[in-house]
Amino acid sequence: MNVVGNIVKRYLEKFINEYLQKDDRNLDIDISMGIIKLSRIKLKTAFINKTLTEVPVTIKDSFIDQITLTIPFSNIFREAVEARIKDLHIECVVKDADAENFDREYFLEVAKSKFREMVKNKVRPPQQTSKGFIQGMVQRIIDNLQIFVENVRIDVYSSKQNDEFNIMIKKFEFFT
Repeated sequence: MNVVGNIVKRYLEKFINEYLQKDDRNLDIDISMGIIKLSRIKLKTAFINKTLTEVPVTIKDSFIDQITLTIPFSNIFREAVEARIKDLHIECVVKDADAENFDREYFLEVAKSKFREMVKNKVRPPQQTSKGFIQGMVQRIIDNLQIFVENVRIDVYSSKQNDEFNIMIKKFEFFT
């Protein structure tokens, strides 16, 4: 693996540990070809719940079936890094205080907005005092990140209304 690959791998592992349950199988990443694949990844629900305080639900469980990152090492300053997330499953419960007036459409809009905001605010390079080559490279990757999310299933349960429903999102994407 080249120097750039080692740097990206180290930064990626640090970023992943913040959001994903630690599983050594998932973190053994070979990025020599510029393609990183992680499968059956369990997300850290405590972190998500802390970040999404304005959403009227509590995340109980969530996982991603597959994440594929494509990093064009040979042309990293000109081409976009792609993150493809497939089959995201989220299981959540309506917070008791919001159960009586829960609005499904509002929930969906707030959830998508908060997800975009979370990625935009959290995908940042580590703070360093000097701006060198590595800082510039990491910033360039982040400034040109394309995120594609396919097949999102959100199961929502409400104990007060004895209600259960699913939200399916076929596809959405955004760019930093």
